[in-house]
Amino acid sequence: MNKTVKAKFKLKINLKLVLNMNNSIIRNEKKICWKALTVLAIIIFSILPISSFNSFIDFDSEENL
Repeated sequence: MNKTVKAKFKLKINLKLVLNMNNSIIRNEKKICWKALTVLAIIIFSILPISSFNSFIDFDSEENL
């Protein structure tokens, strides 16, 4: 009886460790993903001048009315 209780306890501890490791890995991947997205956005906005965005949205043209 004692051996099975110890074995179950060890299994629970191992499962908790594995779940904690998975959670930390997922958190790190999300952080890396957000960092990559922000870097990409900064690169894109630094390469494209603001005037190119103004050509897409032309407030002065009467064709939009």
